[in-house]
Parts: sequence; structure tokens; C-alpha cells
Amino acid sequence: MSSGHIEGVVLSEEGANKRTLIEPWNWIVRAVAFSTAFFYLYTALIGQFGPEHHRGIFVLATVVMIFLLYPAHARSPQNRPSIFDVGLVLLTVLSIGYWIVEYNSLVYRVGDYLPLDFWMGVIGLLVCLEAGRRVTGWLIPILGGIAILYGLFGSHIPGLFAHRGFTIKRLVEYIFLTSEGLFGVMASVLPSYVLLFLLLGAFLKISGVGQFFIDLPMALAG
Repeated sequence: MSSGHIEGVVLSEEGANKRTLIEPWNWIVRAVAFSTAFFYLYTALIGQFGPEHHRGIFVLATVVMIFLLYPAHARSPQNRPSIFDVGLVLLTVLSIGYWIVEYNSLVYRVGDYLPLDFWMGVIGLLVCLEAGRRVTGWLIPILGGIAILYGLFGSHIPGLFAHRGFTIKRLVEYIFLTSEGLFGVMASVLPSYVLLFLLLGAFLKISGVGQFFIDLPMALAG
């Protein structure tokens, strides 16, 4: 099987349930993607930002683009987001934007969060689970649901895996409002390292430099 055929299969699978957007939605996604890439290139080369910007912007941009690019189900519009998708985008901006703007206050309110903090966390958690379902299927949301149930009802499990149990309020606060859950290690590593390598790979491919590094040894070695 040739490398071209393998690449075609991979691209086909990756785009199997992705929309082909019409204008102006296509330009909106491009603008979000370009702004995100520029922000993290600037961060890597010049600027220094706090965790609320470094992690929050990555999660915010990713989830927004998912709702614009991936339909909820097969009957959803395939060339534009539905009203439901636009509503989810607004909820994403509201909840994750709240985390970014209120980050310093949330740090000082640890253990004594406001009711508004909790409800923003509930909204943020639900939209992220839905985003995961659209891209990866039901596996990730189911695993996330099992983890949440384990946190809630761990006190009823006998044996080694038992614990005293947590309230839904504490779980939501830990998962969404702190820098250890949704905005934890993965939200830091992905924009810090993985995204930069993806951008470099895209540049090498588009510019032809990547193909040059393949052709050169082939020409030298015959």
C-alpha cells in the first residue's frame, strides 16, 4: 500500500463526519484558526501570558470550531451550523470566557465559590462533553460520565476502589473551575508543544520543504 493511499484513507476518515462550510461560516472558522495559531506562535516566540489565557483560549477556540465544523447528527445541515450549534457556540464563549475573565477571582475563591461559578462550570462541562462526542463518538463522553459517577457514588463501592464520595458541586468545581481538570495538563501541553509541531508540519508540507527532505535522500541513494 503506497503512502499516498494511506494518507488518502486517513484524510477520508478524519473528514467523514465534518461539514464543508459555505461562506461566511468558512471564513469564521478560518479566522478563529488563524487567530489561535498566531496567538500561540507569538506566545512561543515573544509574549508571556497567564494560564487563564494560555489554556483557556486554546480550549475555547477548539470547542467553538468543533461546533461549527462537526454536525450533531446525520440529519443536521452539512454546509452550515444549525441554530442549535450557534447556541452551543454562545454557551461555550459564555462559560469558558467566564473562566478566563474570572480566573484570578476564582483562585481566591477556592473552597467558597459563588453559585454563578458552579452554573458556569455545569454549562462548560456539558458543552465540552458534547464537543467530544461529535469528534470521537460516544466513547469519550461515556468514559467521562463513568468517572463522574465514580466520584459521586464511590462510597457505595466495596473494596479497594471505594472512597468517601464527592458532591456534584465539588466535582464540577474541580473539573471546570480549577487548573487541574479541564484546564489542566493537557490544555497546557497541547498548545505549548503539539500545536507548534502541527504548525511546523503544515508549513513544511505547504512550502514543499518536507517533500524536499524526502526527495533528496531518495535521489542520493537511488
